[in-house]
Amino acid sequence: MTNNLTRRLSEHHENIILGKRTFAARYNCRHLLYYEQFSRILDAIAREKEIKGWLWVKKLKLIKTMNPEMDFLEHLFL
Repeated sequence: MTNNLTRRLSEHHENIILGKRTFAARYNCRHLLYYEQFSRILDAIAREKEIKGWLWVKKLKLIKTMNPEMDFLEHLFL
């Protein structure tokens, strides 16, 4: 969850380059495939917690509802 997706994507990239022990760095997460926007922070936090509890198959189905071709979306923000 972030209020600035461009900044957050840059932070993930930097963490990978620096070899920090973050989730994105450990798993080499370089590409954005899915995102949601919320006007209320509490709604965003609740949604993030909900999705984190899902199995990978359900997460993949969610991604494909918005991005069926699994295109990388970070170019929209960087």
